[in-house]
Amino acid sequence: MKKNGFTLMEILVVIVIIAVLAGLLLPALMGARERGRRTTCASNLRQIGMAFEMYADDFFERFPDDPGALYGNTSTCVYQKYVKSASTFWCPSSIGRSNHAPTAITSEAGACNSYAFVFGLTTSNNCSAPVPVISDRGIPPNSAFGNHDNGINVFFLDGSAQWINQNANQTAIVYYNGSTNGPASNPAVNVACTAGGDNVTIDATNKDYWTK
Repeated sequence: MKKNGFTLMEILVVIVIIAVLAGLLLPALMGARERGRRTTCASNLRQIGMAFEMYADDFFERFPDDPGALYGNTSTCVYQKYVKSASTFWCPSSIGRSNHAPTAITSEAGACNSYAFVFGLTTSNNCSAPVPVISDRGIPPNSAFGNHDNGINVFFLDGSAQWINQNANQTAIVYYNGSTNGPASNPAVNVACTAGGDNVTIDATNKDYWTK
């Protein structure tokens, strides 16, 4: 007698096989999505970095020296004059901490929500080590504002953008931690923030560690 359809056992076997395949493929798909977000993040840093260079052309070779130079006056600030889209200041991976793409930048919190900045640099900087200018704001959970779980995107003064992967000993990423360290110190600071995700401002106390 010819059998119609599948037995319950056959259906259960198929379900188990599908579940196993989904379990194998899901991490790969999630990893691919994060790599795509990471690429977008690096592109954002490059766009802001180019805007900083245009800003310096108009302001005597000086990059922005405080967060107020990022937003506000549309005729002089980075946002609106050099960067038209507010979402350029937003890392798509920060959606993981319920941070959604902004429609406008109206405050320091908005301008610095995804990214940290080193303020007070100039195009004539002669530091022999790579100088970070813009980066992600740390790594969760050390920073409540971090974007990626295992590394940080950084834009450097020489125009390059680099992904710095956090290693098992947590030594690959060197945060700014006070007036006595910078790119010229040992170990060299290679991101634009403190471990807590705060911006860095160049002043008389730390200038030598960032400019020589």
